[in-house]
Amino acid sequence: MNKITRLLAMIVCVTACYATSFAVTKSVVFAFNTPESLQAMGITVPGSSWSNLPSEIRINDIRLVPGTTPPHSTYYNGQYTFYSRSGESFSFVGDDNVTITKVEFNGFYARQNLTASPAGFDSGNTYWSGSANKVTFTGTGGNSILTMTVTYDVTTSTLKGDVNGDNVISGADVTALYGHLLDNKAVAGNADVNGDNVISGADVTALYEILLNGSGDGVSAPTFSEPSGTTFYVAGQVVITGPAGSEIYYTTDGSTPTLSHYFNRALSPYIVTVGFTMTLKAIAVLDGKVSPVTTATYTVLPTNDNANRNSLSSKYNASKYMYRLEWPRIKETGSQTWLAKSEAEYGLAYELEWDNTLKANRFSCYYLDDKNTEQNVTRVDSYKEDEEIPYSSRSFLRNYSGSGYARGHLCPSADRLANEEQQSLTYYLSNMQPQWQEHNGGQWMYLESDVRKWAKRCDTLYVVKAATIDDITLNGTTESGYYSTTYNGTYYSDLRCKGVLPVPKYFYMALLAYNRSSDTYYAMGIWTKHYNDGVIGANGYDTFDWPVINSEKAEYITIDELERRTGIDFFCNLPDNIENSVEAALNTNWWRQGAALNR
Repeated sequence: MNKITRLLAMIVCVTACYATSFAVTKSVVFAFNTPESLQAMGITVPGSSWSNLPSEIRINDIRLVPGTTPPHSTYYNGQYTFYSRSGESFSFVGDDNVTITKVEFNGFYARQNLTASPAGFDSGNTYWSGSANKVTFTGTGGNSILTMTVTYDVTTSTLKGDVNGDNVISGADVTALYGHLLDNKAVAGNADVNGDNVISGADVTALYEILLNGSGDGVSAPTFSEPSGTTFYVAGQVVITGPAGSEIYYTTDGSTPTLSHYFNRALSPYIVTVGFTMTLKAIAVLDGKVSPVTTATYTVLPTNDNANRNSLSSKYNASKYMYRLEWPRIKETGSQTWLAKSEAEYGLAYELEWDNTLKANRFSCYYLDDKNTEQNVTRVDSYKEDEEIPYSSRSFLRNYSGSGYARGHLCPSADRLANEEQQSLTYYLSNMQPQWQEHNGGQWMYLESDVRKWAKRCDTLYVVKAATIDDITLNGTTESGYYSTTYNGTYYSDLRCKGVLPVPKYFYMALLAYNRSSDTYYAMGIWTKHYNDGVIGANGYDTFDWPVINSEKAEYITIDELERRTGIDFFCNLPDNIENSVEAALNTNWWRQGAALNR
């Protein structure tokens, strides 16, 4: 059975691929008025009589084909010309995806003695206009033409292998390609499936692959760093690499990735964390062209090597992200809301845990890499309530208005300036804590700048930013993580922003830097006292004597120490052997090379 027959037999089993098409207007000039142009078209320069035309003259997408009684090239009245007499005919024929729209003649008696089929509009130098793939002209008398300009539309499908141009790859394309092979045609339209400028059996093979695997559009399929069938213990990482400059679209649920998978989109190369048994599929997209799909299946075996990893239960609305390395161990007691903020172009902006009872953010976590740290837009304030938080548990703009507290970002606007959507996502109140501006625009702001510097020193920087809303332990003593109003030893009540939102005593960061080339992690915690300048604000309480801003510098500590103070398990999705090692150490030399540890 030959390849074409096999293809036809298999078409019933193949799902057609659809795409869009677009038309481009072009024109070509057949010039008969100079020796050079005649030679370029394969015509012998005529002497005193005339020269026969080749059986076909092709310029780009248009062929000039002489009729059974052909015209000639001749030398007339001191000029080389195309000469047609009564009964002599010629045709302009476009490739399969070409529609001829206009033919213009210039020369001696160039228009009087010709008829066109199909008939078309005639005006000025335009002898014919209309819409046809083939236009035939027949002489009714003598004429001499110097140049002929053919204007046409080329319809291009975005699907490679769409031979017949109907925007569907199906059995009709096999039939069309079969016709090209039988007619021994030169390169025409999309029939050159493999792009070698020859219509041959190799194009049949290429079309066969497309029907089986999807359109490749000439873009190589991405590669995975780990072979299909690999088993990871607890979790693993797979690097997806496409052609230089390409974007990767991927899925982890076995579905076929398409351009609509906005949330799983990144520049190549991209690291996917395999935190559960999955079928990973990916395509590469370059200049609007889509590669075939690469598929691999990975198995994750849970063991005691990662006993503290996050649960991936589907009851959590952000569960598909909780395996990522930036996530701390979630709090599964009480009432919490977990959210992931994403948009189409750059994907994840940040994730968060919200305490529904306290109406407070417990942490925001995110990552920084070369792509999402691009700075393409400027800050535009757009503070807004988060409607993903239950109404009775969310914070409102009115909770801050006139309070004397700033709406302090955790994932800062300056970390998400890649596009307007990323920047806007940081303005949800769920990503904020009440902060005195002296802290928000002082020590905390400088630390945020340092984080961006450290991100440039590694491939990926995983970041947790938070404030204390639960009890904390300092020097063996447990105390509330947010302020209360106590004066001269008398306890009045918890200090709340506008009487609603708790005001944290401390703000802190947990950082995990990863260098892919050396497969090395570095971790550090940063602890800052939340200070006021002496004015609590319009909250119904007297002004108390609070410590002044910047009387204490930030503390740079191990993650183990940060966990002891907060009771939160950071970077719990790391394998335990790595987690235990990096969280116990503080490599100040590495961190000082990015920014001085002196805030």
